[in-house]
Amino acid sequence: MDPDSVQDAAQAAQLSLATFVAAKAAARRMWGRMTMTVHEVAELSQLSEAAVYRAIKDDELAAHKVRGRWRVLPEDYDAWIGGLRADEPSPSPTVSRQVHDPRGLRILLRSKEHDRGGDG
Repeated sequence: MDPDSVQDAAQAAQLSLATFVAAKAAARRMWGRMTMTVHEVAELSQLSEAAVYRAIKDDELAAHKVRGRWRVLPEDYDAWIGGLRADEPSPSPTVSRQVHDPRGLRILLRSKEHDRGGDG
């Protein structure tokens, strides 16, 4: 695929996403509080549906079930996306202070061989 085709496809995808967002906003204005499906959340956030389900399961994204289907309120989606911003500092990971033996892997492999009955 040539670069112009890729750019045209990207522009079309952005246009369809912008059209979707505008239609959703218009519907919200007309009917008040609307909900979004997992599929719509995935489309808007450019994540997979599985990632959205994981976010719901992990209580990262507030959602509720309506007749067995997950629904997300727009304000909950906005809060979730707002919490994912890259410019906010992320919590620092816990660093282990344990000193590791540089022979650790060799020792582990030898113990595995010993468990299997090898000479080691």
